[in-house]
Amino acid sequence: MGFFDFLSQRRYEALSYERSRARFRARAVGPTPPPVRSFDEVVKQLAGPVSIPIGTLPDGRVLSVNRDTAGRVWLVAGSSGAGKTRVAIGDFLLHVSSALGMSFGSLPLFSDFGMTKEFVDPKGELAPLCYAHLGALWLRGTDERRELLANLIRVIDVDDEWVTPMPLFDRAASSVSVPYLAELRVQAEDEGADHHSTDLSKHVRGQYYRVLAYLELPLDYAFTERFLYDPVFRSRVMAQIPDRDLRLYWAGIERTVPRQTLAAVLRFIQRRLAYPEIRLSLGIPCDAARRLLSGTHKPRFTIGCFAPRKIPSAKALEQARLRVTDACLEAVLRDSRTRGQLVIDEAAMLFHNSTILEEVLSLAARVFRTTGLGLVLMGQDVANAFPGTLLTSLKLNAVATVLFRSDSTEGDWVFPFVDSQDPALHGNSEAERRRNFLRHVQVLPTRQFYLHVKGAPAIQLTALDVPDPETGTGRSRDELVEIFRSNIAVRSQVRRVDAEEAIAEWEARVVGQLEVPPPVTKAAGKVQSIQDLYSEYAEEDTDGN
Repeated sequence: MGFFDFLSQRRYEALSYERSRARFRARAVGPTPPPVRSFDEVVKQLAGPVSIPIGTLPDGRVLSVNRDTAGRVWLVAGSSGAGKTRVAIGDFLLHVSSALGMSFGSLPLFSDFGMTKEFVDPKGELAPLCYAHLGALWLRGTDERRELLANLIRVIDVDDEWVTPMPLFDRAASSVSVPYLAELRVQAEDEGADHHSTDLSKHVRGQYYRVLAYLELPLDYAFTERFLYDPVFRSRVMAQIPDRDLRLYWAGIERTVPRQTLAAVLRFIQRRLAYPEIRLSLGIPCDAARRLLSGTHKPRFTIGCFAPRKIPSAKALEQARLRVTDACLEAVLRDSRTRGQLVIDEAAMLFHNSTILEEVLSLAARVFRTTGLGLVLMGQDVANAFPGTLLTSLKLNAVATVLFRSDSTEGDWVFPFVDSQDPALHGNSEAERRRNFLRHVQVLPTRQFYLHVKGAPAIQLTALDVPDPETGTGRSRDELVEIFRSNIAVRSQVRRVDAEEAIAEWEARVVGQLEVPPPVTKAAGKVQSIQDLYSEYAEEDTDGN
């Protein structure tokens, strides 16, 4: 061993000895606590002129977040039974109660600022609870408040007597161009279909949907069959279309497309409309839907229940994707001065094999802020169930993360920001404190969660107490749901028999008597893709958020 090697080894041994002594002193004395950040500072930082209660602090005080933060992108993760649904319902009831000016249980009221909300529930757990709670609110209200409550709520659901119209090609609430609207419909259908279509079949269906979009026609089997196989009828329809290339395409359809492909398109649409719940929802003409629904009904809160109760799960998810896509398209037309939220429960169910929805929501997460619409995505095992690119976009653009009982992957999202005095951060080293915190996250009690708003520490909260809907009403939950359906839901739904009559009357007039309606006159849409849809808002968003 050389002299310099000897000196290096002695120095290494001395350093090792000093490190061992330092570790021993740390175990004896304990780590030096980081600076304390009081709850007072957090409460002050998150509050604003108009704030929304979200939970209670460990010291019992209610923590509220300002309305600007509430109207941004939120990511909510937690295992089944951890309390996500209760928190979402509590927040919903807070807004409804404040709009009515009446209390609900122990939930605190706040100054109503006109925020809109829409729930998309593909599992069927959140919506029925909302129905029961709203039925209880209706029972407790005066006649004036009952009327106000009924006008505040819109329902997207089906039951044995009622159905909600969801026209595919109603352009009144959409700013997109006809070609792009048709493309969106084809992509959404193919992702939810139980069988695959050829590229040529998809193309023909897309060209057909352009015709329906120009004329705002419903998706109808009888009309489709005659349009595809009756050249005289088709020429009458195409005479109303302003798109010259589209007219030329359908004029030569027999020369360019095999009859087998036309038959495949017809079979696809027949399968699409095979269930009466879907046929009545999609097939009712736009003008009939507007006539049957109350013209004075201007809802602020929408509850969409897409549970597979009466139709297969794939069909129910297809309807849910359709509604989410439409909500994103409608966001551009909304008044950005009015805050709103789109809340998607169990969002991972919608992302399965859905590239179009992933694309829509990834871009929406970036630019929704400038439309005044917030996005709240809730789910289990978010780290693995969400598509990777979408999750990256959400984590980058989310202003807040809410973590219920979860595994260690989601716990790592919050750990670097946890308040220094959190009891879960015990340990002598960073690795030990992280390990203890992740264990703590995996056993969080029901209704307890961590809230991390960017720029503030992550703190543990307890969800506001939401009483069961039956409390104090003397009614069962089923009775409350029936009260809701018969007094509130009917404002945004039509009877099945009325929908059947409207479709039959339309078919007799248009398909039977060749009364083709003129094209809908609208300003030419400049939106040709989802990027165009939000481009003007993205350009206005100059602060980098």
